[in-house]
Amino acid sequence: MKTTRRLFTALSAAALAFGMTAPANAADLEAIKNSGTLRVGMMVDFPPFGILDASGQPGGYDADVAKALADYLDVTVQIVPVTGPNRIPYLLSGQVDVLVASLGITAERAERVDFSTPYAGIAIGVYGATDVAGGERPMWR
Repeated sequence: MKTTRRLFTALSAAALAFGMTAPANAADLEAIKNSGTLRVGMMVDFPPFGILDASGQPGGYDADVAKALADYLDVTVQIVPVTGPNRIPYLLSGQVDVLVASLGITAERAERVDFSTPYAGIAIGVYGATDVAGGERPMWR
């Protein structure tokens, strides 16, 4: 139930962000609907978000979000594998229509692309013995 609610929230936010962008993007949305295909850039080497399944097809959480977004738009999905370095260039060059890929929001990136509301979060922590840092406690908690 909680996963379904999160997926619905993510899709709603993405659809809202996708539909309420500048007029040029509205034409792009119409072109996507007219073509009948949503080309989604997705990293396939970042489990559990993006993977290649046993048959070599994209899978994982991002693939599920991409498929749900295409269902919402009533088009088919074409998942295009991207890498960290080429995902934004693929988007800006029109090789993909949207990215559903692990992509942190930074000020520099926000100057070039629009972001939807995040649909997942990743926290990173570092653990170790207290004597590794000379017995002192780290400055952060």
